[in-house]
Amino acid sequence: MSTETILLVDDEPYVLDAIRRQLRSSFTLWTAASGEEALQILKTKGSCAVVVSDMSMPGMGGIELLAKVKSLYPQTIRIMLTGHADLENAIEAVNTGQIFRFLTKPCSVSVLEFALRQGLRQYELLQAERDLLNNTLKKSIKVLCELLGLANASAFRSSYRLREIAVYMAERLTIGKKWQIEIAALLSQVGCVTLPRDVLEKYHAGIPLGAQEMQMCESHPQVAEKLISQIPRLEKVAAIIGMQMPPKEQWDGEHEALIRDEVRLGAQILQIALAYDRLLGQGESQASALALLQGQSLYDPELLAVLAEYEGRIRYGNIARISYQDLLPGMVMAEDVLAKDGAVLIWKDEEVSWAKIQSLDSLSSYIGIQEPLVVYLNNQEAAG
Repeated sequence: MSTETILLVDDEPYVLDAIRRQLRSSFTLWTAASGEEALQILKTKGSCAVVVSDMSMPGMGGIELLAKVKSLYPQTIRIMLTGHADLENAIEAVNTGQIFRFLTKPCSVSVLEFALRQGLRQYELLQAERDLLNNTLKKSIKVLCELLGLANASAFRSSYRLREIAVYMAERLTIGKKWQIEIAALLSQVGCVTLPRDVLEKYHAGIPLGAQEMQMCESHPQVAEKLISQIPRLEKVAAIIGMQMPPKEQWDGEHEALIRDEVRLGAQILQIALAYDRLLGQGESQASALALLQGQSLYDPELLAVLAEYEGRIRYGNIARISYQDLLPGMVMAEDVLAKDGAVLIWKDEEVSWAKIQSLDSLSSYIGIQEPLVVYLNNQEAAG
């Protein structure tokens, strides 16, 4: 017996009662008499594994309901049950709600039970995929970025800031596969390992580059795309990274088309995050950086409106002075960490990784570290 919950939605009480009597020993069931009630149940109790909805109901029909479920709870499996087996409705249901199964009334208990078990199996596969992404792939990529950051701090010191901005925008836009954008932000600078460090420093500082230097900087996204595209399931991530340079043409105004295109949307978010972070690194305030982006006519105004609500580093209102031995992973530097000879070991606004702390342990006895270190406190730490 599965412990995952199935939500049955039908405006005919006797249908719900019949299904509940026949299947309650095999599944954990919730019931709703309307689309509106179904959404309220999901909002109150949380998402479920499978939603089975009748197509024809007063008010919100099954097609509209399952489309909303898809948008709000993309992991939930959606099954349509209808007494009208016409092709046109079936096509609309599949295209609008990405229906997993389409069943016709009257539906035998055995057919419905088989469909529900298939739905639960598909849900388990999606959950396993999500766990793989969260617990294996993303953590492996984080370790990779930390190690590469030790080898080339100039290239990777912005990765975590970019991830924060990009994930914020993806969450506000309720993007289903925000993990693609998160990983694209983390790996966006991989191609920079091929660039001379002085060229990379000039690029980030906004110093004019020569033609050859500019060509090198503009080619690093394609280097990264070629490398990352060889990793299974990261093909779209690679494509997003390959399109990270600012667009050369003005925004075409097709916001809805952009939202439907995973790669274009991810690339535009990454482009905005990179341009915004670079302007902040050059000393612009958040307001002025946003105004400069809005004045370029290169980006979707609706995405810039989302960015306008991003608080980012504003949340770090207080600072603390600590010994390097008290430095913890996840802390954000309020000032550069310097060696005794003046070399920069960790840059201001850089999020500290475990690998970076291990590096400081080694360097402290070798070249020495200027103390105290100055770190930001987030609101919770400051209050404590």
